[in-house]
Amino acid sequence: MSSASWGLRPSEQIALTVSDFDATRGTLRVNKARVAGVDRATTKTGVPRVFELCPRALAVLHRQLALRDRLQRAGQVRHAHLFFSEGGAPLRSIHETGTRWAKTLARLPIRSRRPYCARHSCVSRNLMLGKNPLWVARQHGHSVRTMLEVYAAWADGRRGRASASGTGFGTRNAAPAPKPTRSNGKELAEREGFERSRFSGSIAC
Repeated sequence: MSSASWGLRPSEQIALTVSDFDATRGTLRVNKARVAGVDRATTKTGVPRVFELCPRALAVLHRQLALRDRLQRAGQVRHAHLFFSEGGAPLRSIHETGTRWAKTLARLPIRSRRPYCARHSCVSRNLMLGKNPLWVARQHGHSVRTMLEVYAAWADGRRGRASASGTGFGTRNAAPAPKPTRSNGKELAEREGFERSRFSGSIAC
């Protein structure tokens, strides 16, 4: 579930190499992507960025590097990528992670969703915790308009319940969405339209 800890696009995550990780600063350089097996020397937006890893993401990455080191000594990893298949081969497509993702979700009290939803979870959780929207947008490679029109509107409607319960949001026992009123009708429509795209934020930084 590492995607939920740092919120990268799946195509960005499988393109990461060891040299992209700065252990001193605790950051990742995000400047490329791998789409349908094709390596691209740019991200979706064409703007490279430096991603600050939260403690959970750092812990996951250090475990991944330890595993990589063991497989490399055994001759199973012969490439520079951070993430790879069970046998040590580079991940050529984001679909290769789908089976493991589904098995992980089956063990958790979370309804089924696409791996990309973990990215939405991380963005929304950061906003709900009060992080600066400009910083969140820069971290995840979003425009400020996206943050304010989509994520911020959704998170604002859930902040009270998530804080009160201390369990986050998007679980099977989550409370229903608030009923629309004259004042919140537009925001609610935006949130519901976004949720229908299978977004749900249950795991985050």
